Amino acid sequence: MAGFCEIVQDYILFGIALLVKEFGRLRNIEMNIEKNPLASVIIPNYNHARYLKQRLDSVFNQTYQNFEVIFLDDCSTDNGLEIIERH
Repeated sequence: MAGFCEIVQDYILFGIALLVKEFGRLRNIEMNIEKNPLASVIIPNYNHARYLKQRLDSVFNQTYQNFEVIFLDDCSTDNGLEIIERH
């Protein structure tokens, strides 16, 4: 039967192995972010619903896909909100 010191040593080595594995995983995530940074696309709109679908299609059909869309609308009176909800 293993002594207390050997058991503690095994737990310490296991903990170190987990930390090394987690560090590697975090480093891979960091490297992926450096290669593919998040792009923010701001789409302003005010009563331009007739062009909105074309603008949204243009953004979503890009080859680069790591982006967020920020849609700005200052109380348009056209159907822009309906178009954005369908997209």
